Amino acid sequence: MSIGFIDLFAGCGGLSTGLKMAGLEPVVAVESNAWAAETFARNHTETTVICSDVRETSGSVLASGFGGNVPLVVGGPPCQGFSAANRQSLGGEQNNLVREFVRLVLEVRPTAFLMEQVPMIINWGGGVFVEEIRSTFSEAGYDVSFDVLNACQFGVPQTRRRAFFTGISQGESMEFPRPTHYLPSELTKFQTVFAPGTCECSFLEKCVTVRDALSDLPDIQPRSRGVSPVSYECDPKSRFQALMRQGNGESVHNHVATVSSEKVTERYGHVPPGGNWRSIPKELLQHSKVRHSSLYYRLHPDRPSKTITNFRKSMFIAPFSDRQLSVREAARMQSYPDWFTWSEEVPISAQQQMVANSVPPMLGFHLGLALKKAVGDSR
Repeated sequence: MSIGFIDLFAGCGGLSTGLKMAGLEPVVAVESNAWAAETFARNHTETTVICSDVRETSGSVLASGFGGNVPLVVGGPPCQGFSAANRQSLGGEQNNLVREFVRLVLEVRPTAFLMEQVPMIINWGGGVFVEEIRSTFSEAGYDVSFDVLNACQFGVPQTRRRAFFTGISQGESMEFPRPTHYLPSELTKFQTVFAPGTCECSFLEKCVTVRDALSDLPDIQPRSRGVSPVSYECDPKSRFQALMRQGNGESVHNHVATVSSEKVTERYGHVPPGGNWRSIPKELLQHSKVRHSSLYYRLHPDRPSKTITNFRKSMFIAPFSDRQLSVREAARMQSYPDWFTWSEEVPISAQQQMVANSVPPMLGFHLGLALKKAVGDSR
């Protein structure tokens, strides 16, 4: 019997896609953004998608489709309130959406929950957030644990660190998944990892690179939008590409990019693989005041990507051409399978933002396997 779950703050469905790959079923999803909700529904047709603010949703409504106990509630409430300088408690106004996640979990009373957050939340306010989450859910009968996972260590071609909190009822706890891949800074060809307190060991694979992820996609010329759908450039050249293409046909969708101006395209041309805005002549950046390491970052083909973030703020450059990343390239960086598509009627900028906001499905898959075991053991 499959384990059903509720996805709060569901976005376009990255986490749900990964959990479903692990054998769990998204029964209900709640998402306030209409484009994201539509994208979730087009890719998960069996799910009831509620396009609504979670603050206007009740636990009884969410649980009504289960006909009994809800096994699992997951979600990643927006985290703008969690900064190094912000020392509010969980009740702070900026953190209302985290409070809403807590409220709905306590109303639904699932066997387990999973909450995704940014890593800085662990030490935020001197650890006050972690303590309040633990105490709130412990009083409700949950065994709470947390960990920070890097998606790169789970087969995603991107270094992306995220904190995850889990709670299991009935005195059980979840063992977080062990890495399957080693980080690019670790120079050994393979690593042996021993499970704590045991003699068990596992061999880690080399991290997935940008080239491993993208080299089967056709090129898009600078200052060109691209075509969707479009045929693949070649057969899969890596295990990752073969995995992304499973369940898809002979062509790929959403391989389209924002058309940049001549001036911006000229800036792109100065940036080497792995470089950023620092490689661009000052005279070409005189009207650009924002400076951060991801600005005009060109993906290095032989490394994992940096964390995929807001396209407008970061201006990520494609590894092999002087243009922005296409939606499909960014989706590959996030490990979205190619069968997962975005409507061509949705603006490219909105598609890009949905991709950037996602939990990588492949990371969700590994979390799903761990949750499946924990929830199954406690039922």
